[in-house]
Amino acid sequence: MKRVKACLNSECSECKKTYYKAADEFCVKCGSKLSYVCKHKNCFKALPDGSKEVLCPVHLAEKKDRGCLLMSIMAIGKM
Repeated sequence: MKRVKACLNSECSECKKTYYKAADEFCVKCGSKLSYVCKHKNCFKALPDGSKEVLCPVHLAEKKDRGCLLMSIMAIGKM
């Protein structure tokens, strides 16, 4: 998955509604600087500047937990 940006200006009509490509620098509606955000559906939490992650820590943990759950289910099915 690729990282996405979004407008975090609360006065903008596109705030927390539209994802932009990583190459875009500014919002097309209000002109404010775009920030990298979580790619989970409707999350829009800002990610740290140096982070290469696509998801925020909360949704990243959920994804890992889901993977562990699937592995345990598969292990039970093999018995």
